[in-house]
Amino acid sequence: MIETLDELSNAISAMEKVNWKINFNRLALAFVQPSIHNYTQNNLACTGILGYYCNNRDANVHVKKSLQLTDGAEDFTTLKNAIAQFKSKGKLEVFLSVGGWNYNCREKIYCETLKWYREDKPTCTPEEHYGYVCEPKGYNQDFDWFPDTKITDTEKNTWGWAAYANVVKMAKDLGCDGVDLDYEEFWHADWNRRKWDDQKFITDV
Repeated sequence: MIETLDELSNAISAMEKVNWKINFNRLALAFVQPSIHNYTQNNLACTGILGYYCNNRDANVHVKKSLQLTDGAEDFTTLKNAIAQFKSKGKLEVFLSVGGWNYNCREKIYCETLKWYREDKPTCTPEEHYGYVCEPKGYNQDFDWFPDTKITDTEKNTWGWAAYANVVKMAKDLGCDGVDLDYEEFWHADWNRRKWDDQKFITDV
């Protein structure tokens, strides 16, 4: 799994040292944000991958790398060229990985859900990091989630389908062989869980 440009460069160097004689045949590039509804073709801006995280619910909020399109376009080309190398020299199948731990937690809804059964009621505000339900204190991670295309809200439904279409488009633009869906929405599991025979829950999911 490759998450930064430095890791990408190191991976290529390591494979060149052994003349591309490697003992694996698949490579996952992680992680793309599931809510990528504003993808600019051949540009990494607001995709979530290689540090280009963007809060897709608020266009004015972004962290980590600059969202200047010139940076994103240059790094997109770097990534695309690397993928071509992996496929031609290493004979690897390359997948664009979507989701992962941080991109599977909708902190506001998860926080409100936990209020139903936790004795220590979390404070569900941005200032309190929604009770740190998605992260330990001090980590300051970036969060995203898979859009629900079955939702009745027409605008959100359209937004969700656009996001998934952009994931496929991005994979094709990069020359990937496919898409890996890393779906692990633990907050959904908590939200929909039930008790059996009046037994208490042993642990939170």
